[in-house]
Amino acid sequence: MENNVLTKEVLDFLPEPFQVAQKAIDLPEVKEMMAKLAKYNLGVFMPHQHNAESGAFEVLEDGKMQMENDLQVSFMTKEEAARVNSLPVGWVWKYDGVQGSADCVFGCHMEISPTTGAAVHIKNHK
Repeated sequence: MENNVLTKEVLDFLPEPFQVAQKAIDLPEVKEMMAKLAKYNLGVFMPHQHNAESGAFEVLEDGKMQMENDLQVSFMTKEEAARVNSLPVGWVWKYDGVQGSADCVFGCHMEISPTTGAAVHIKNHK
């Protein structure tokens, strides 16, 4: 199956690094890498951010990462991300090493069991 979702008009609208990424998805070597990653329950994504005014796709700035919290995506520095309960969910190869590029906030809370009345630790996604 090929990545036939994007028309030439949509592809031309994207910044050049994203055009490269979108076209690469159909390359045999990328498909081979993705098949190898799938053995480890990993995939491929296109790190990006959006222009605050226009919503246009932009290259994810150095030192920034995507952060999902309460089903909403925002962008923050890696230092800010380190201060919240978050789980890395996206990585890229940059500067000859693996760099985190997306995190997802998680949390936990206590609930009273209706059967025993005891406090129960509940892990959940915020």
